[in-house]
Amino acid sequence: MDFTLNGLLIGLLAIAIGAAFAFYGFRVFLILLPIWGFFAGFLVGANFMAALFPDSGFLIEVGGWVVGFILGLVFAVLSYLYFWVAVILLGGVLGYQLTYGVFEWLGFSADGIIIFLLALVVGAAFAVGFFVLHMPAVLVIVATAISGAGAAIAGVIVALGLVPVDALDSGIFGVYNAHDLGIVWLIAGIALAFAGAIYQTRTVADMAAAITADKYMNPGLDRGGPPSGAAAA
Repeated sequence: MDFTLNGLLIGLLAIAIGAAFAFYGFRVFLILLPIWGFFAGFLVGANFMAALFPDSGFLIEVGGWVVGFILGLVFAVLSYLYFWVAVILLGGVLGYQLTYGVFEWLGFSADGIIIFLLALVVGAAFAVGFFVLHMPAVLVIVATAISGAGAAIAGVIVALGLVPVDALDSGIFGVYNAHDLGIVWLIAGIALAFAGAIYQTRTVADMAAAITADKYMNPGLDRGGPPSGAAAA
């Protein structure tokens, strides 16, 4: 075990944000998106620095923390101000993290700039897909349940010291396999995602509803966004 204060703090943060996203992602989308945006941006920024400077490791050097914090703050602010950024963030981060996880589970090292760029490409494809599908409730519920469950279980593993903090360079879905923890944690993540999705569907009256620009009331809505029709159902 590698129990550290940094691991405990980051793990608890991931558990809190992940659990909230998994069980309340659709109902409190506006509140949770900026928080999730910060968490996701922090990981992407730290991944970028680790990929750019492999010898420095993930969140080992100060640069990784600084870039992660700045990018997390940018993601948080923009996702609060603009609907189209929120859509990109929800779909893009899911695709990005899934890519890291898939490569890790296939036995490929998640280190390096190539995997980072591939994850960005897949994330962009997911983001475009979310635009095309207009963010229906079922899509938001599935995305938030999977993302939130992945973050929460990864947080438990890191907080308990089962893996070091730098294991998160494999992504929230790849951390289970990065240190040969076995399939138990993967099953726990899947179970939590199902539980979150089921709970959300029980609290959403209209599964055909969608989070559209006119329902996403933020100060930034009247200051920009995609062309008309791209963000609204």
